[in-house]
Amino acid sequence: MPRVNSAPKAHGVAMNTPTYYEVVLTDGNRRILVGYTLRRACSRSLATLVNGKLRAGDTRIDRIAKLSDTAAKDWLFAKKAADGAYCGAWRLVWSGRTEREARSQGELPDSIYHRWNAE
Repeated sequence: MPRVNSAPKAHGVAMNTPTYYEVVLTDGNRRILVGYTLRRACSRSLATLVNGKLRAGDTRIDRIAKLSDTAAKDWLFAKKAADGAYCGAWRLVWSGRTEREARSQGELPDSIYHRWNAE
């Protein structure tokens, strides 16, 4: 008897994969991709995303602070997850798109990774 994969599939893609949500840095005029986080309902997921170490040894909040001309310690995380984090005119917020939607519609052309490597 052949083995049957028990994971449900839709259009050949496993449906039990987690959904990631897009996080962007914005000042009202520009939107810069910061990354994708697993949960939108928890402000800790945003803090975990921006405070995590990158391969280069710095954190996303270090890169965000450099791009926005702010200090990493000045960023305040809101009590409600939907409000994100802020520092002056700059805000870290969920864009409302999932990673799948972002990739199919086209990711933001500017990200903390591209800008950092260009400088």
